[in-house]
Amino acid sequence: MNPKIIVMSESREKILFVCALNQCRSVAAENLFADSLQYEAKSAGISAMATCVLTGTLIDWADAIFVMEQHQKNYIINNYGDTLAETKLISLDILMDDIGQFKGDLNGLLIERIGAHLNVDA
Repeated sequence: MNPKIIVMSESREKILFVCALNQCRSVAAENLFADSLQYEAKSAGISAMATCVLTGTLIDWADAIFVMEQHQKNYIINNYGDTLAETKLISLDILMDDIGQFKGDLNGLLIERIGAHLNVDA
């Protein structure tokens, strides 16, 4: 049996992924970073019915926040703008269809869009 050693660093960049309900897109993005030694990821949703509801504590925790849609970025600016400080706030422009589904390769699109802003290995 070969034990696995994972070095946890206090200097990992903290990234927060935000969508509406925290059930599909933001969770998928968070899962992409589950084994990362460079980034610590969490996810949340802006809806009161989200699995994990966005809070000021999460905003304060994050070094960078990635939202899936522009209106989510606007929501954060309008509700938490005074606490954003140096936090990067980036819209990935990954939209759901009219019935709340995502069609296509969500993980591939997330890697492409997030990779434009972070050093990520596909």
